[in-house]
Amino acid sequence: MDSEEVEQVLSRIAECVLRFPELECLKFVDRIVAVTPDRNGFDVGLDYQKGVWTVNYDGWHDHFNTPEDAEKCFQFGLTGACRIKIEWRGKFPYRFTLQVPCRDGQSWCDESAAGRFLYPYWRYRTVTFLQNQLVAPQAISSPSA
Repeated sequence: MDSEEVEQVLSRIAECVLRFPELECLKFVDRIVAVTPDRNGFDVGLDYQKGVWTVNYDGWHDHFNTPEDAEKCFQFGLTGACRIKIEWRGKFPYRFTLQVPCRDGQSWCDESAAGRFLYPYWRYRTVTFLQNQLVAPQAISSPSA
């Protein structure tokens, strides 16, 4: 994928983000970040490096081979349809888990996790949750759709 195609994908995502004035959009050459004003929410980022698209929600991340899959994941992070569970040891966040609603509709299920290998495991453990509430799932479809 050449730099012009990457620019097109990032511009398309920026258009989507800019439809929501409460979100700040930071766009770089090979990266875009939707910054949430809510301290209980999380920023959503997308970057392209060496043929791989990476979407990140705070410390959680996943890799994609196609821009379409990466766009869907990016947009999904803007909705309230997922949340990030952050596990801490002392003041050090060490595990970030993407959670989605379970089939029962009453609880959350772990989808995937990303973590750090080195952390102060002897410190006390706490858990926090971040969830974006700004964008309804049906509101994130592509402007060209």
